[in-house]
Amino acid sequence: MEPASLKVVTLNCWGIPFGVSKDVKERFTAIAHQLNTNDYDIVGLQEIWSQDQFRFLVDRCRKSLPYSHYFHSGMIGAGVCILSKFPIKNAFVHRFALNGLPYMLTHGDWLAGKAVGVCRVQLANGKEVFVLNTHTHAEYKLKIRKDYNVHRTLQYCDLATLISHLSNFDTRRVFGLILMGDLNGRPKELGYKILTTVGGLEDSWITVHDQENDAICTTSDRPDNMYSKRHVNYSHSQGQRIDYIFTAGFLRAKECRIRPWGSVIKEGSSIPFSDHEPVQAVIEMTEGLPERKAVPEDSAALSDEIIEIFQEGVLALNKLQLICVIALGVVCFALYFLIAFLSPPYLLNAILFVSAIVAIVFVVWQLMFRVPLEINVLTGAIANVSSWLPEKNLAPLSPKQSKKSNNASSS
Repeated sequence: MEPASLKVVTLNCWGIPFGVSKDVKERFTAIAHQLNTNDYDIVGLQEIWSQDQFRFLVDRCRKSLPYSHYFHSGMIGAGVCILSKFPIKNAFVHRFALNGLPYMLTHGDWLAGKAVGVCRVQLANGKEVFVLNTHTHAEYKLKIRKDYNVHRTLQYCDLATLISHLSNFDTRRVFGLILMGDLNGRPKELGYKILTTVGGLEDSWITVHDQENDAICTTSDRPDNMYSKRHVNYSHSQGQRIDYIFTAGFLRAKECRIRPWGSVIKEGSSIPFSDHEPVQAVIEMTEGLPERKAVPEDSAALSDEIIEIFQEGVLALNKLQLICVIALGVVCFALYFLIAFLSPPYLLNAILFVSAIVAIVFVVWQLMFRVPLEINVLTGAIANVSSWLPEKNLAPLSPKQSKKSNNASSS
């Protein structure tokens, strides 16, 4: 029997190891209990950073959600997984082309290999729905560095382009798509516009409630969450909505709730389920394809804004190349001067020598690997974004063609 609707939930579980995340055992036990008792069809989780955490949830939810898939990426895993009441078919992971900076170890986005997990879930009648689960690059204290802004924008473009390629829906087989996860971006920001305009996605919260209300719909940095600290002296004093369930195709949300399980793991406790709030939606399957919003008039301006960000990123990388060349020359000269003219104590000499070698290796790595890679990725991204609007993707005229065109126009 074909289900009339799908009940889905998404949550960033905050499972960072090494004592960074607090009360992990108690919270994951409570999360598993909620997943078991709320009759969910599909669950998307983020920040499941270890296989032990994943296996714990899979084992606890085996009866209610017998199918599961963990999306591996990067050095420590993308942290995203899907649990389902229905069989999961043809899963794959798409790692974002740019993923933060490898030497920013405390941020960890590069180590995680931020990605989107994609699979087809086969329902009881044999029909299928695409399910995507993602966790994009974070802002980090809202001080958006230009290189992070470039990386984050590119990740949204990757997502939107992937979704547009998956969106050939029909009622005979794959009839819809659900994207859920921690998007690390607020409504009305550039990333949200990219997903809803280029990706053609509908935000379940807006579909159901048709408004933003920071008092009830924020999912992160809430003042009533004991793990949240960032709302203090923060422009978003009620927190921010960055966790979403989007739909496309023959699917549309008819219910959407933030914090459906309450604010704490059990009565009398002060421990919340995570530093984020779960988002739950009931998604109905429509008989006809819901009327898709026309591409807004400002789509050209949107692509221009994206291209400008990428072009600024390329310029910044070109400047970095010049800085690297100068720095390499300075360090090499300092190392030569140290060896040829100075005779510091042995220990100091060893420290200076090793430091110089490390600096040379780092600068050469930037110059020969990281910077050329990012320039190439952004150059390709500019071409990809230009293809969104055919008139922007016209091949340049040769000098002869240009001359003929000018003559024709003048006659």
